[in-house]
Amino acid sequence: MRSPVALKEFEDGWLELDGLKIHYTEWGSPTAEPVVMLHGLNVQCHTWDPIIRSLDGEYHVIAMDLRGHGDSDWARSGYRVRSMARDVHGLIDALGLGPVNLVGHSAGVRVAIAVAGERPETVKRLALSDAGPANSPAGAVAMRDFIQATTNLRGFRNEQEAWKFYKGYHPEWREDFLDLHVRYQLRRNWAGKLVLKADPDVQWITGSVSLPDVEYLWRMSELDERRRRGGSGP
Repeated sequence: MRSPVALKEFEDGWLELDGLKIHYTEWGSPTAEPVVMLHGLNVQCHTWDPIIRSLDGEYHVIAMDLRGHGDSDWARSGYRVRSMARDVHGLIDALGLGPVNLVGHSAGVRVAIAVAGERPETVKRLALSDAGPANSPAGAVAMRDFIQATTNLRGFRNEQEAWKFYKGYHPEWREDFLDLHVRYQLRRNWAGKLVLKADPDVQWITGSVSLPDVEYLWRMSELDERRRRGGSGP
């Protein structure tokens, strides 16, 4: 494992949303065009750090830890997509950001679709990567296997052991991404082990409990598309 990479300066922020303490990082000038970035399942907002640095201060970027992830609170009420979308609405309103450029990756795509469909006036552009309203059967199986392999961990003794694990599981990852993953993905528990920050219950997002969200997300995506083309109606 290399020594931690030098990161571009950012500010940590927290908001009380829906009874939860939600963490985010803020980059760039508040007077610049706003971008809100939503990470994928079982990761955290620093997933976006290399991309944010590449923007070279051109945008005002807010990278959010979704509920149950990173330094945001775990939610006893669960992780349905509408709950996560409600948190994003709350963040946009609290920080006075809208309309924003909304970026989502993987599970963050589903949240972004819900946000844009529910309140299109708050979203200027959508940039979506690696997911859609529904997974293919093969994609669902692959996601389930990935989540089970990376959430059911007993913990690591140190950062070097964690780095070696992630490197072996993701040999295609850039080293700076591995460094960020180890630095921000893990916390040290009472037994002195490095364990995941994410709530283990987030893995159920990939299960049948989320199937009702699929029809809703298709409806939100179609509604957003019609509105952006100048149409109206539900």
